[in-house]
Amino acid sequence: MVNLFSKYKLSFSLAVVFHVVLFSVVFMNWQAKQEKARTIVIKQGDIIEAKAVNMEALQKNNEKKLADEKKKQQELKKQAELKRKKAEEKKRKQEKIKSEEKRKAEAKIKAEAKKKEQARKKAEEKRQAEAKKKADAQKKAEAKRKAEEIRKKNEIKRKAEEKRKAEEKRKAEAEAKKKAEAKRKAEEKRKAEERQQKEEAEERRRAEEEKRLAAIAEEEARLAEERSRLEAQRAKGIVNRHAILIKNKITRYWRRPNSVDVRPVCTLNIRMTPNGEVVSVKVIKSSGNYAFDRAAEKAVRGASPLPVPRDKKIFEENFRSLTIVYEPAQ
Repeated sequence: MVNLFSKYKLSFSLAVVFHVVLFSVVFMNWQAKQEKARTIVIKQGDIIEAKAVNMEALQKNNEKKLADEKKKQQELKKQAELKRKKAEEKKRKQEKIKSEEKRKAEAKIKAEAKKKEQARKKAEEKRQAEAKKKADAQKKAEAKRKAEEIRKKNEIKRKAEEKRKAEEKRKAEAEAKKKAEAKRKAEEKRKAEERQQKEEAEERRRAEEEKRLAAIAEEEARLAEERSRLEAQRAKGIVNRHAILIKNKITRYWRRPNSVDVRPVCTLNIRMTPNGEVVSVKVIKSSGNYAFDRAAEKAVRGASPLPVPRDKKIFEENFRSLTIVYEPAQ
């Protein structure tokens, strides 16, 4: 019964709805007739309160109810149709799942059958391989036995041949040893003579080389001394020349103070940069006249930059910190 209801659920639902609607219409018509057939009894002195029944409004109300009911039935029908479609879709999916499961089961059976067949073939191949291996082993064993027999025969021959050859070799070695000893002694004598000759030649070569190196060292020392002397002369010339240039430039900036009548002398220490810029001037031995000393310092500062040599070594050794004895020409 439940299965029958599930199968014809939509039909049952529609039939029930139809009967409910029909019963509602019949009931409303009967109620309307009762309203028309009702007898009104009015007693003297009673206050009559009557309501007029609008049949048109009642009819419209009924029609509206019918329309609403119809709409509701349509909605129920639509929902039932949707449920039916969902059920069919579910059924299709279940059938598809079952079909897939069946296909997989069949595939599994085929795969197992194939696996069994492969296992059978593999077992057969293994049996054949073992049979072949056994036959090959028997052949190898037979071949090995024959080879062993041949080896033993050959071993006997080889030992006899080796013994003969060993005897011949011993005699030959004894003879060769005697010859080698004689040759060794002769070779040792020759090498000793060659070694003595080489040692004598090496001694002569060493003596000549020492003599030659001593001459070269002496010549290099002379040249170095000459270069040093020339370099010292060149440096001295450069120092003297630039000292004169410096003194001349300072003299151009010298201004005698009015208070100085004699020609005093002062010693100045001048510190310069490589381009001749005067960094500092310091009186290290005063002339005894303050105005003269200050005038000398001013002349040095005014002459900056002073002419210094471009040779860095000469500059660093002689001009970086220069001490001069300043005595003006007038």
